[in-house]
Order: sequence, then C-alpha cells, then structure tokens
Amino acid sequence: MSPAGEVAGEEREPPVAGRPQLVVGLTGGVGSGKSEVARRFRELGAAVIDADEIARELTLPGQPALREILDAFGREVQDEQGRLDRAALRRLVFSDEAARRRLENILHPRIRERMEERLAQVVDAPYAILVIPLLLETRQQDLVDRILVVDADPQAQIRRVCARDGVDEAQVRAIMAVQVDRETRLGVADDLIVNDDDLQALYQQVDALHRRYLRLAEAGPEGEEESGEAGNEAVAPAEPPEPPEPSSITAPARPVLDLTAEDRWVVYELPLNERMRLLLRLEALFQAGAHYRAGDDPWDSRAAMGVLLDLLETCSRLDVRKELLQELDRLHAALKRYIGRPGVDDRSLEVTLNRLQRLGRRLREGDSAAQELRDHELLLAIHQRMTTAGAACSFDLPAYYHWANRPPQARRNQLDQWFGAFAPLEEGLAEVLDLLRGSATPRTVTAEGGFFQETLKADANFQLIRFFVPASLDYYAEPSGARQRYSVRFRAFDARGGKGPQAEEDIVFRVSRCAL
Repeated sequence: MSPAGEVAGEEREPPVAGRPQLVVGLTGGVGSGKSEVARRFRELGAAVIDADEIARELTLPGQPALREILDAFGREVQDEQGRLDRAALRRLVFSDEAARRRLENILHPRIRERMEERLAQVVDAPYAILVIPLLLETRQQDLVDRILVVDADPQAQIRRVCARDGVDEAQVRAIMAVQVDRETRLGVADDLIVNDDDLQALYQQVDALHRRYLRLAEAGPEGEEESGEAGNEAVAPAEPPEPPEPSSITAPARPVLDLTAEDRWVVYELPLNERMRLLLRLEALFQAGAHYRAGDDPWDSRAAMGVLLDLLETCSRLDVRKELLQELDRLHAALKRYIGRPGVDDRSLEVTLNRLQRLGRRLREGDSAAQELRDHELLLAIHQRMTTAGAACSFDLPAYYHWANRPPQARRNQLDQWFGAFAPLEEGLAEVLDLLRGSATPRTVTAEGGFFQETLKADANFQLIRFFVPASLDYYAEPSGARQRYSVRFRAFDARGGKGPQAEEDIVFRVSRCAL
C-alpha cells in the first residue's frame, strides 16, 4: 500500500482524556454574572465544569445527598414532587450559620469529588473552566492554575438576584454576607472581568481571555513563565467609582477615593489642547502639595516647599488665572444650554452654574495673597538657593533649616497659610476638571496587538481622553493625539529608560472621551 493510502486509510487514535494543561477557577459574588461568562467560554470551546450544576445533580430524587439533606433539615425543604425545595433550603441556611455548615459538609466533599472526576475525563479541550462560586470560602484553590474573578457593583448584584430568583433584598444581602468580601476576591484574582456593561462588552472580555488562555495552555507552565505571560492580568476596567452619566454633570460631587477601586486601575489622561495640559499640570502640583504637607518629617515639609515654589513660578510665568477664568466661563455657557432638556435636573444645574459664577468672581478679585508670597524674602532666598543642587543646607540657609525643624504642626500651619493663597485657583481648577471628567462614561475597547486608535468628531469639542488600564497589567499605556484623532500603544516597561516593545497580545481596557 502506498504511503498516501496508508495515511488515507489509517484509523485515528481516540483523544486521550486527562487533566488539561490549564485549569482556570471562575468565581465571583452572587449575581455577578458567572453563569453568562461560563456559557460564553463553553461556546468558545473550553471544557466548563460547574459546581452549581453538579450540586443540582447530586440532589435529584434518589440521590444519597438528597436523603442526607432531608434527614438533616426535615421535609420542609422538600416539595410535593419529592424534589429539593431550593428556595426553602436557601431561606433556612442563610439565616442559620450552623445549618449552612451542615449543608456544606454534606455537599462540598461530594461536589469536589465529582469535579475532579470530570476534570480527569476532559477530552479534546484546550483548557478547562471550573465554575466554583465558593472557591475561596471552600479553599479549593489547589484545583486550579489561575483564578478568574467576575466582579460587579454590589447594587447591580442585588438587582439581578432579586429579579432572577424572586427574592427580596434582605435575602440577597444575607447570601452576600457569608461570601468572602469583594476586596478579598479581587486581591487573589489572576484575571478579572468587570460585568458593568452590556453583553457585548462582557463577551469582548471573555473572548480576549479565551485567546490568552489558548496561548497559556499551548505554552504550558514552563512556556508561560518564559514568555512573560504569567502573573496577574485584568481584562476590563472602570474607573471606580464610575464617572457619572452625562445628565449628572449638573450636580457633580467631589470624587471620593475608593481604595478598592484605585488599587485595581491606573488612569492615563491625554489632554487635547494646551489649556488642558496646563490645568492637569497644576492639578498634579496641588495634589503633591497636599500629600507632602500632611507629613510629619522635615523632609516632607521641604518637599512641600519645593511644590509651593513650583506653583509660584508657574503662575508668574503663565497667565494661569486668565486661562482658568476662560475655562470657567466656557463651561458655564456650555452647561447653561442644558436647562430645560429632558432628563436634566434644572435645580441641580442651577446650583452648578451658580458655583461656577462664584468661583469666577473669586478669581477675578485678584491674587494679592499670591503676590505677597512672590515678595516673601525667605521664599525668594530658598528659590534662589534651590537653583543649585544641595544648596539649601543649614550653612546656606540657617533660617530655612530652623523652620524645617520646627514642630510638625507649626510647619503644617505655615504651609497651609502659604498654600491658602492659591485656594481660589485650586477650587476653580477642581471644579473644571470634575465637570469635564464626569461628562463621559467609560466604554470597553480592545487594543488589537497592543494598539488602538480612533477618529474624533471635529464638532464635538473633546478636551480630554482618559484610559482606564488594569493595575495588574504588565504593560503601560502610551497615548498620543490631537483634536481629531488619538491613539494608544501598550508597551512593556524598560527599566533602562528606553521604549519597551509593544504588546503583541490584545489588550482590553476602557476609554472615555470628555467633552463639554
């Protein structure tokens, strides 16, 4: 028989069952969207093994686990057809910790055993997804190679579960209370999906992870480490707390620092005009000044002094007050056009407009306090000395050395007084940037091969582009652009200072285009 005939007629060996090269544990809080994520992974060809599905199988009529549950909790958790009344059981165990423990002791060992059996029987799948809602609570991390967390806003979780199961909010909160907290889940996540948008955005994140998991499964544990693919990677962000919907720009609240959120996302900003560049640089100076002024160490106070001098120099070189006044006036005119529009709270809008006018008046009243600082002899002496590296020592400026070693509160009081000269400028700046950042809601996009670009409408007057990148990502964002087009490249960090190589993989992130 010819070689060609042998190939055509040979019998193929059946696929060999066994534990896949990569096993991912999928977990998340109740109502976070785990089932939809698992369904999408199954559509893409992954082997999906669901702990909840196994639990239902184990409690079918005639199963030993069901008999044990009825012996433990009585016939009130059984319906008229002899099946398990899951709603009744849920009400019982989530109001009684001892009952919940008894149920877990009955089911969890059986569920794990069945999952291990099915994992060993996986055939012809590139990787496996183990859907284990209580992965952390039951300490089953040893079953998986990576942990994928599906995260959602707690209020969204409550709404979904109430609608899905017909239960009240108190029952949902009782379930959430016995699960590990959101911060703990996020802290152990190797990969993250944020389910706060529509199905398309959710599928986009799953699809990106699917491609990544295929590469990891093909490389294997050693290949994963060598290729730099190992480690944490989140695939969807938001800038939690989420920027408000466009209609809520009428009454913006000062942003509250959400440490849980800020630990997860790095926000890059691309100003699209010179005024916005100036305002963002000023904001960075005010933030640095607030940080260093709070410190007790003399070197904190010295650093705050450096920021104060930078502010003085910036404001003396550039007509910052004029630029900010023009921006306040522009925003006032832009927002005034929303009065009377459907969905806009006119009363809140009037409050915002009045606040903009008040801030403008304060800026127009002059900067006499700031001028006094420019003529302050000690500050002038420090500024002149600091042009020479290391020239602010005790023998150079004894008065400054004395001030820097005063009690911490005395230094703070003096710094607060000096920085207070810029209070109208800082308040006006914060108002402008809060309004602008709150004018757009982030959307999920993909940088294919580490690159993304988009054309902007010329008449939309975009001022600022914001990029929300997972903090665990091994790449940094390098944005560039102008009024009509912007782009962003994701690069690996090069500690030598050069530009690192561009990412070859697809990067899912979020972007908001701010315009008023």
